[in-house]
Amino acid sequence: MTVVKTARLCEELNISPRRIQQLVREGMPRISHGKYDLEICKEWRSERTEDIESGVVAHHNVVQERARYYAAQADSAEFNLETKRAEHVHQETALTVFSNVCTELVLALDTWVDRAPSAEEMKQRRECAWSCREHLARTVEELCSNTAGVSEHRATGLRHRRQVR
Repeated sequence: MTVVKTARLCEELNISPRRIQQLVREGMPRISHGKYDLEICKEWRSERTEDIESGVVAHHNVVQERARYYAAQADSAEFNLETKRAEHVHQETALTVFSNVCTELVLALDTWVDRAPSAEEMKQRRECAWSCREHLARTVEELCSNTAGVSEHRATGLRHRRQVR
C-alpha cells in the first residue's frame, strides 16, 4: 500500500486535481481528504476506463446498428415504391387499351353476325350483338366519365365504329 497525496496522484494518473475531485465523487476510493492508495486508485481507474471504453464501443455499435436499420428501412421503402410504380399503369393508357379491346369485340361480333348460316340465326345474332355492343359502350362511357381528364371521344368512339348490320 502506497499512500500518496493529490499532487503525486495527479502525476501518476496524468490528470488534474480538479479531475481527481470529480473521480472521488464518481466513486474512486480514498483514505482521507487529500490521501490516496496509489495502487487501488490505479486499479479503480483502469477498471473504470475499460468500462467506459466498452460502453463507448457499445454505444458506437448501437448508433451504427440504428443507422444500418434506418438505411435498410429506407431501401425497403424505396424498393416497394419502385415496385408499385412498375406495376402501375396510367389510367389514360388503361382506358385507351380497354376502349380498343371493346372496339375489337364489336368488330368480332359484326363478323359473327355476318357468318350466320340462316336469316333467322342472323336476326338472333344481330340482337345479341347489339345488346353486347350497347353494354360495352355503356361500360366504356361510365369508366371515362368517372375519370378526370379523359376526353368523351373515347367513350363515344364505339358508337361511330362500324354498325352491326
